Amino acid sequence: MPWPQDHRCYPTLNPIFNLVLGHYNKVADNFDDYFAEIHDSQLQSVVEKIDLQPHHLMVDVGSGTCRFAEQVHKFAQLQKPIICVEPFPEMLAKAKGRKGVLPVLRGGEEFFNDASLCDWFDRVLFIQSYHHLKDPSSVLQNIERSLRPGGICSIWNLTSHSCFERFTRVTTAKLYSSSRHEETYRLLQQANLKVERSNVLLTYDLTKAKLYSMLRGRFITNLYELTDQEIEDGIDKLEKNDFKSLQEDDVIENKATYLVIQGTKLNSINNNMNS
Repeated sequence: MPWPQDHRCYPTLNPIFNLVLGHYNKVADNFDDYFAEIHDSQLQSVVEKIDLQPHHLMVDVGSGTCRFAEQVHKFAQLQKPIICVEPFPEMLAKAKGRKGVLPVLRGGEEFFNDASLCDWFDRVLFIQSYHHLKDPSSVLQNIERSLRPGGICSIWNLTSHSCFERFTRVTTAKLYSSSRHEETYRLLQQANLKVERSNVLLTYDLTKAKLYSMLRGRFITNLYELTDQEIEDGIDKLEKNDFKSLQEDDVIENKATYLVIQGTKLNSINNNMNS
């Protein structure tokens, strides 16, 4: 199929994300290790939630190293590669050799701004990447144009993470913000999509050593608010209290809750009836 030629352009980043501009470049080498258990726990739930079928053409926005997309492609037995939209070359460099993915070095705004993308895609997925969009309203309008009738835009927002919440109780690290959820719902509606939301609870195990490594490596951008010493102090408090009886290789059960907001593109007949 035809495709825009200029893939190698960088995103316009929002002010908050500018504060951690180097995060994804720095974390690239350890990204797959940090998120292995998380991605494994997400796999079946994501495929079922978006009703992914073998004939679907899917876009994964903020795909990182494309490891998760490769898993999704295999699990759903997709016939076409997943288009992995990711703005950071250090992350996409890790995608070399992966099967079932088409890496595109581009941000979400630029990718969907291409007016030639009309009725192309069946599924568009954001997992913990939507909040990096500078102008989500325009992006969602363009996604609606790019979706085929019946296509779904699925936005996954992490609302709770039990291990991280333990860390926030002994440090000044902030929990995940919920301020944009209502706005996301409204913007999907304004993009003429039929919107629904639900919560998905996932559980997975982390060893104590792995959790501490993730915290020290700032596996999420929230941790950039803390200095190295503040992170060490927080780990020390966990070590003396919550986890004092655990060995390095002992397993900690983690529970993560996602608010999933999905918009489905109606066919023209339904849109006319609802207008």
